Amino acid sequence: MGVELCVFVYVLESLGAMDHPPPPDGKFSLSLSPHLHRLSVWKMSGTPWEGKRKTPALCALCVLLCSLQHSAAVTDDVPVFTEEPLSVVQKLGGSVTLGCSVLPDHANISWRLNGRELPEGGNGVLVRPGSLFIPSLSNLTVGIYQCVATTSVGSCASVAANVTAAICQGSDGSSGMAVACDRKPKVVSRLHISKFCPVVFALAVPELRDFEPDDQQEIEVDEGNTAVIECHLPESQPKAQVRYSVKQEWLETSKGNYLIMPSGNLQIANATQDDEGPYKCAAYNPVTQEIKTSSSTDRLRIRRSTSEAARIIYPPASRSIMVNKGQRLVLECVASGIPTPQVTWAKDGLDLRNHNNTRFLLSNLLIDAATEGDSGTYVCHADNGIGSAHSAQVLYDVQVFEPPQVRVELQQQEVAWGDSVRFSCQVTGKPMPTVVWLHNAEPLSSSSRHRVSAQVLRVLNVGPQDDGVYQCMAENGVGSSQAATRLLTVPTGKSYCTDDLCVHACVRVCVCKEINHLLVCLLFANE
Repeated sequence: MGVELCVFVYVLESLGAMDHPPPPDGKFSLSLSPHLHRLSVWKMSGTPWEGKRKTPALCALCVLLCSLQHSAAVTDDVPVFTEEPLSVVQKLGGSVTLGCSVLPDHANISWRLNGRELPEGGNGVLVRPGSLFIPSLSNLTVGIYQCVATTSVGSCASVAANVTAAICQGSDGSSGMAVACDRKPKVVSRLHISKFCPVVFALAVPELRDFEPDDQQEIEVDEGNTAVIECHLPESQPKAQVRYSVKQEWLETSKGNYLIMPSGNLQIANATQDDEGPYKCAAYNPVTQEIKTSSSTDRLRIRRSTSEAARIIYPPASRSIMVNKGQRLVLECVASGIPTPQVTWAKDGLDLRNHNNTRFLLSNLLIDAATEGDSGTYVCHADNGIGSAHSAQVLYDVQVFEPPQVRVELQQQEVAWGDSVRFSCQVTGKPMPTVVWLHNAEPLSSSSRHRVSAQVLRVLNVGPQDDGVYQCMAENGVGSSQAATRLLTVPTGKSYCTDDLCVHACVRVCVCKEINHLLVCLLFANE
């Protein structure tokens, strides 16, 4: 914050000679304090008598012009993020880049780590235009980062980005660090860490755990049907990629009649005697390039029979699936029988064969970009005319989660001192997001003047200290989002003036003096 100086110059005209004529237009100078934040100058002409008579009016006009100029000048200064930092997982020693771009271009950008200001070059972190660069990730640089943009209006904070270090699992089975805090957070949320937990260490997890011990499986499928080899991938950060050993060759992607599904399962279409044999899966971590192989080997056997009722071989039981909005949704359903069963899908009782949003890969159902409308109960039904018509079916209960979308509203952006102001925050998302309010990038909590809830923020008895940027920030585990608006408070008192002094609402002071045939009105406003 700083002091705004508005200067109103009234040139006094005289019929007689002037010992010290006024300088030509625009040629006067002022010594400015380094604390001044803005200088505005206006100039008019008139007689000495008019100047003295109109001093109160000139001062009031100075107040008005300064207020209008101040309001117009800062409208475009509200920080707006065009790019916000994203969470990332990286091995220790690896490099990390977090992006942050904001409008207007002259906004000052700073960074916070775990809620604290990150000094330039602190912990070896480099702040560049539009980004923050960590050359070598260490335990000192993992954590929760926020970008803060500041203009003359106030400050605005970006969504939080979690930089997590993947720690290799030790020979003793240790799994890295845990979250540490000198005070327990009231809410377990990244949004609350800067408020309740001043000392935080980021959670570090093993890069790639070992496979759980598993017994060898004998898998039988009728010839000409689809076989499924399951792979229970171990915990990994980030998620491990699956590979299969097929006929002494490692498959990383689908090939021929071998399909590697997003779940990690291997589907073998139109299985024949040539597909019989052992199958083994492995997990690959793309960050550390570690590979771990399953301890068990499954064996596929192809059956030949003349007649077999349809049955679902995968999944073995009904399932619940959760997917984020916009992600690809794949519902696997593999049936077996002689003759080969026909597989159909329905959602909430409606046949999906002619549904525009779905397509099929073999007997699996695919939705390229899931939306909220894709939530519901899906039924996979297999029938080959033998046995009960409804005996071979399996259900999927699908829930599509949505990241938060935020809109903040302030009906009256200019509020008189002493009045109350109400901000509303409209938030959507599934599951329901957690909401935090911020004023100039600092979290707000309920107080004698602040009434805080998820949907509404009320500020009572406002004053100049309440000017600035207000944000509603929401998070629900799927994602984060924020929206901002600006509040400007204005004084309410009447102006009163003498020849030398004009005071407006106690904090805006206008001084009018005749200086070398210039009537100069200076308005000092605490910004």
